[in-house]
Amino acid sequence: MPKTIISELAPEIKVASSFFSRLKGFLGTVPKKGDALLLVPCRQIHTFFMKAPIDVYYLNRQGRVVKFFPNVKPWRILPYFPETYMVLELGAGTLPQFTEGEIILEWKE
Repeated sequence: MPKTIISELAPEIKVASSFFSRLKGFLGTVPKKGDALLLVPCRQIHTFFMKAPIDVYYLNRQGRVVKFFPNVKPWRILPYFPETYMVLELGAGTLPQFTEGEIILEWKE
């Protein structure tokens, strides 16, 4: 389980670390405010077949924000950033916008 700086806002972060769990992600669900899914490893995502918008944080190995994408609607492809190691998907509006370089998660493999 990742240690998180955002635990009050997203109390339970589910980790998807297998191919199939990363592939499924939030598909078939409507993530609510407070729902969080960490895709590890992951460098890029899409929102095909999603039922609702999500907030997306691209994070590096240290849990620093590489890029933040708020309110990503279904049927989008987000850009690739080589420094990204994991992606945090959240129900839209769960977190405030953190700036690039801020550490929001501590991850140990």
